Amino acid sequence: MNQHIKRAVLVGVLACAAWSAMAQQAQPRRTPEQLRQLALLDKMDHQDFVEHLQAANACTRARQFDCAEASLVKAAKVAGNAQDKKTLQEARQNLSDQRKAQQEEQAAAERERASVAAAQAAAAPAAVAPAADSMPVECVKLVAAYKACDQVGGFSGMGCRLLADSQYKCPIPATQLIR
Repeated sequence: MNQHIKRAVLVGVLACAAWSAMAQQAQPRRTPEQLRQLALLDKMDHQDFVEHLQAANACTRARQFDCAEASLVKAAKVAGNAQDKKTLQEARQNLSDQRKAQQEEQAAAERERASVAAAQAAAAPAAVAPAADSMPVECVKLVAAYKACDQVGGFSGMGCRLLADSQYKCPIPATQLIR
């Protein structure tokens, strides 16, 4: 049994050594030209990142949030290092802050509109019936006819009012007449 354990340990050690050797061979050695090209590609990716980030910031300032979001997605695809990712996160936070600011401004504007409407409604003059001595003659006749119609009452009174409206042309709305 002791020999089986030694044999298993030996097989395991040999397997690890073989795997390590294969892993080293799997990674090709890069030539200086390949390293220069990789550095150039990294530089181009960073330039793309900067362009997309600038576009996102411009869209955010213009409050075109869909445009900003699309540019941030493109920038995220080419963010290569930790500094790029930090800058990207700051741009996303700026976008979020601008969205909140716009929502707050819209809510404040809505409150202002409601306040102005309420002030205008309060300042509007109440409908006041004109005094009998300042009403045109036709209106005085119409008021007298309404009073007579009110005494009749019911459907007949309603018919009487319609007849009075057709006979007397008063420029004052019927709701403002003295009854």
